[in-house]
Amino acid sequence: MSARVSLASRQQELIRAKSAEQLALTQFETALGVILTPGQQPAATLKEQTIAAASLEESEARALKQRPDLQAMAAQVLAQQNGVKAAKAAYGPRLDVFGGWQANNVSMFANGSTNWLTGAELHIDILSRDREARLSVEKATLSRTEAAQQMAQDNIRLEVRKAWLDHDASRQMLDVSRASVQQAEDSLRMMRDRYDSGLATITDLLRSEDADRASRTDYWQSVYRYIVSYAALQLATGDLTSQSPVVTQ
Repeated sequence: MSARVSLASRQQELIRAKSAEQLALTQFETALGVILTPGQQPAATLKEQTIAAASLEESEARALKQRPDLQAMAAQVLAQQNGVKAAKAAYGPRLDVFGGWQANNVSMFANGSTNWLTGAELHIDILSRDREARLSVEKATLSRTEAAQQMAQDNIRLEVRKAWLDHDASRQMLDVSRASVQQAEDSLRMMRDRYDSGLATITDLLRSEDADRASRTDYWQSVYRYIVSYAALQLATGDLTSQSPVVTQ
């Protein structure tokens, strides 16, 4: 009876696993934007990878240095700073220098002459209300841009910290799952020996097989979370490219 109950449970798990596989394939095709033919099914199998992640401090520094969105924000701040400088420069006096040169052709009555003219104009604006308004607008815009930049930096630090902690936790869980698989294998081997010797019942053997299966399932889930968490960390730091180890391996 115990064996029949265990077989029914395994059959139900197999049905759910096949359904999950079809759903995962549909989600994969949706992400690609194409329908895969039978010959285009994913052939690579999930396997454990050895990945060396940088420290939390190094990851945050890399993100603040190379994240494209933060670089765009820094360019906006620089442009606005130049706008403030230009508005301030409009307050000062402006000196314009000009010059001209003229040559008269020789005629039958005169030999002609050459004339030149040079000068300078000094402009001083004593009514600068428009310029004050422009400077105020430029300063206000700069303050908003700098505040947005600071907020973007804080958000990036938070993203990196969360991704790094998730990856570190998944690494530790993978270590635990790997050890659990080994323990379950040893326990199942001893239980089979006891069953063959008549020292254990079929229920004991099925219980050990369930524990071994569950430990392997947890292990592969840990491998999946470990790889995905590393990809999320690289995305947060701006390192995720087509040549990243998480993509090529």
